[in-house]
Amino acid sequence: MRFYFDTGAAGRAGYHSVRPGTYTDDILRHAGGLNVFGNRTSLSQVSGEAVFRADPDHILVAGSEADVAALLERPHWNGIAAVAAGRVDAIPRGQVLIPGPRVVEGVRTVARALHPDLVSIRRT
Repeated sequence: MRFYFDTGAAGRAGYHSVRPGTYTDDILRHAGGLNVFGNRTSLSQVSGEAVFRADPDHILVAGSEADVAALLERPHWNGIAAVAAGRVDAIPRGQVLIPGPRVVEGVRTVARALHPDLVSIRRT
């Protein structure tokens, strides 16, 4: 599943994703995703046009459902495959952006979002 991961770090000035070699990219890769910006070697800031051109199958947003709602209000983003298909999910920031034991839960959360038909992991 090709995804765009929006860290929410750039706010209205632009968009930030993750780049290869970071622990966040490792989390997303282990969950079975393919980062549409996985070929970048420098800063993770991307333009809205770059996201539109990448046309991800799924969008993951670090944050809450309110952050997803804000993303869905971005001009012209309804033309992106993920948005048109309703495949936009919030991932708790603490599970993917803060190193620590919660990243294991982050892998599970991302895997469930990207592959809901394949992943059925119960918490114990």
